[in-house]
Amino acid sequence: MIRHSTLVFLLMAGAVVLALFSVKYRVQDLEKELTQLNRATIEDREAVHVLKAEWSHLNNSARLRVLAGRHLGMKPLNPEQMGTFDDLPHRTPRPKDPVVSMPLDGAMGGRRPDAGPEAIPAALSVGTAVP
Repeated sequence: MIRHSTLVFLLMAGAVVLALFSVKYRVQDLEKELTQLNRATIEDREAVHVLKAEWSHLNNSARLRVLAGRHLGMKPLNPEQMGTFDDLPHRTPRPKDPVVSMPLDGAMGGRRPDAGPEAIPAALSVGTAVP
């Protein structure tokens, strides 16, 4: 007859075999995923390389000069067009901005935050000074 210990060892061996098969297939799935990710990375790097080449072509100064002349009518600057800050007309100072006063009796001027425009105190007018 088969002893109990032999039966236990056979069951344990079967469990180990099933666990190894499970791990093997999981590893294969992960390797497939890694291969796909590596391919995607290589494709993205190639796409970035192409985009950098296109960017270099589009930003070529000679090409931009021709396009600017054709579409914008732009011409190089003459030295006579250059000036200094002293050549600019003197600007008169602008008038002061109106003073907006707030009453000192609270952050909301004594009104509730949910109150409508009719609840605005008269002290919140533009152009008046705080007493």
